[in-house]
Amino acid sequence: MTEVQISNVEAGTSRKMATTWHQQVFALDAKYNTLRANKLPNLGMLYIRRRNQLLREKFSTDPEIGARYLKLRSELLRRRYGERLEQNSMGSRTISEESSENRTRHQHAQRKSTAENFAFAGVHHVFDQHKAAITMLKFANNDRSKLCCASLDGTLSICEVVSTPPKVIALLEGHRNGVTALDWSISNDLIVSSSLDATIRLWRICTDVDPVCLRVVDDQQRAEVLCCNFIPANNNLIVAGNSQGLIQILNVSTGIYTRGGSCKIGGKILSLACEGSGGSVIWAGNDRGVIVAFRLETGIGRLTKLRRVQEIGGMITSLSWRSWLSKDAPWAALLISSACNAVLLYRVANNHGSLYFWRKYPIKHRLYPLRSTFCPQMGAVLTLFLLVVAVVLAEDKYTTKYDNIDLDTILTSDRLLKNYVNCLLEKGSCTPDGKELKDILPDALMTECSKCSEKQKKGTEKVIRYLINKKPETWELLKKKYDPTGEYSIKYTDEAHKQGINV
Repeated sequence: MTEVQISNVEAGTSRKMATTWHQQVFALDAKYNTLRANKLPNLGMLYIRRRNQLLREKFSTDPEIGARYLKLRSELLRRRYGERLEQNSMGSRTISEESSENRTRHQHAQRKSTAENFAFAGVHHVFDQHKAAITMLKFANNDRSKLCCASLDGTLSICEVVSTPPKVIALLEGHRNGVTALDWSISNDLIVSSSLDATIRLWRICTDVDPVCLRVVDDQQRAEVLCCNFIPANNNLIVAGNSQGLIQILNVSTGIYTRGGSCKIGGKILSLACEGSGGSVIWAGNDRGVIVAFRLETGIGRLTKLRRVQEIGGMITSLSWRSWLSKDAPWAALLISSACNAVLLYRVANNHGSLYFWRKYPIKHRLYPLRSTFCPQMGAVLTLFLLVVAVVLAEDKYTTKYDNIDLDTILTSDRLLKNYVNCLLEKGSCTPDGKELKDILPDALMTECSKCSEKQKKGTEKVIRYLINKKPETWELLKKKYDPTGEYSIKYTDEAHKQGINV
């Protein structure tokens, strides 16, 4: 046998051993997968797919290392999640109602895991370069190879998705806080990004050199910038919306906001959409469920408010415009993601941005930022691509920097208490901590204060108890503002009674 033949045999043997090791490790992970994410099956599926990808890309040909890894992995999983099911059945057990219930639940989980966790069809690649939640994904215009990701870790990344293997080709660093939105220019040589650090950045993107930040522009109000878009008819202009409800037009060539290019609609502007095909209409959606249409003079950047075209009810987390160019639907359409458990499709009725309801798609969506967009290939059937941002999976908590404020001093001072109440009722200015409270209050009510620290929960109970007993008129005003339908009063009645509070 020649040396070449011997080397081929050895290589084949190594590949076979690697495949066997891969299957053993993967099977071990699959057994524990449902126990790992029993409340979030989608997360469990994502995890097991990523494990499969890593095992294929980073296998070991050394049988000793493979055996040691398998043993160590098995021990770690056993310590974390308990004995594997088949081991439990062979060993001694304590007969009790509790262990029987647990065993039944685990067996059901395993049966479900085996069926679900091996379905890998459609998974192209998993990118995990970011350290925090992904807030937006956007392909380059007419280019399916480049995908840009924005993250709350303060960076953007550009991925090459059609190469073998797919890879991250650029990392855009510079923002001092989470990136909230991004957009590609028509020619794909520029990217604009907005951030919680109250800035807008313009990046130059070239294939042969590293990305460069060309310009950093502060928000006019030094407020968090939550969304941004290039103006399709004039890529020298950018439209952005901030957390103070201000929509503003920025000339990126000069770094100056245009005269007459700002307009306030209230709330927090969470989403923007621009009319394509040389159009001049812009739609903005806020956290109060309001959509407002504007007309932009693209030559000078002047903005004119047309009308409040819709009031959906839930916060407007994304807007997407598309012209159908179809005999069945000759009008343009606006796709709206709203936190009212729906994705809504409206047709654009006229050049004033008026919207008429077309279709409704039920999507569970009450709290987290869900984005939707039209599929690039338009056919007779409407196709939607939905992105549930990774914020859904993030273990986010409210800030604790105001936890040490003396509540007793505020509650016993009529002047201080009145200032905070006026802030919450939007009848006066807010201190930084008052503004923070006003911003998170609707979310805290909806999520049962699940993101609150223990100190915040105790403080909330103290304030509610004081207002009900000492300031009932103030309490009623706050209820009318934040619970107009009485939904939360009903929801929290039992828990309040346990604490001796009559809501």
